Amino acid sequence: MNTTLLLTALPLGTACILLALGWLLYRRLILVRALLGALLVLAGYGGYLAQADYGWHERVLRQLPADAIIVQQEQQPLAGRPWSEWKPVVSGLQVISGMQEVLEYGDGAMLEFNYLYFSMANGERPVSSRAMLNCATGDLVSGAGDYLHIESLPPGDAFLLMLCPPD
Repeated sequence: MNTTLLLTALPLGTACILLALGWLLYRRLILVRALLGALLVLAGYGGYLAQADYGWHERVLRQLPADAIIVQQEQQPLAGRPWSEWKPVVSGLQVISGMQEVLEYGDGAMLEFNYLYFSMANGERPVSSRAMLNCATGDLVSGAGDYLHIESLPPGDAFLLMLCPPD
């Protein structure tokens, strides 16, 4: 069975069991019924949160442009969400899109692309910047707004090998 489906269905199944127990104790103690009702609400809310946590990744993937390349996914357990301990939630996504070669010369090429970072904390809105990569030297220049960041990637870097495969 799909783990995500199980982790989403578990709180909802608990809510159904608690609802049945509440029905059986209909004429019994009011305090017990109130506690079962509170547990029912908490179990339902837990199921809703689990569905929202595991569904975030799919919603982000649906809005990506057709030419998008996923560079990295971040998975981690979320604080206060015990279901994410069993199957970590995808909480971050690094994507590039709109890649084009802007300059080609003897020993390499210069690539320009949009760098998008999706974070669960930001919802479905990415933090974006424009970047250029010199395939020959491994220099990555990125910036958004008024700042510019220059980074030299090591020769065996996975990002460099993915965008600039060796001839």
